[in-house]
Amino acid sequence: MTYRKTMLTLPADVFGAFESITDSDVRDAYMVRLRDAEWTLQSISEAAGITRERVRQIVEKGTTADASAFPLPEPPKHEKAAPRVYVEPDPVKL
Repeated sequence: MTYRKTMLTLPADVFGAFESITDSDVRDAYMVRLRDAEWTLQSISEAAGITRERVRQIVEKGTTADASAFPLPEPPKHEKAAPRVYVEPDPVKL
């Protein structure tokens, strides 16, 4: 099953975690962990206070720091709407 990932907002404890991080390497590692947990670039950028593009660059670069002490919530799962099914018209009635 496929899920849509739009309009996601990280929980308040993640915002607090970003405020408490003083080391940039740990901050980068936390962003990588959130991205690996399938959070969107937009939601991570809002929590970290930087742009989506900067988050993408940090995730692409990667890091070796340890950020396992910070919360790692699972993104909410929203089912995609079923595709519309259209009925072919009867050629006799056309």
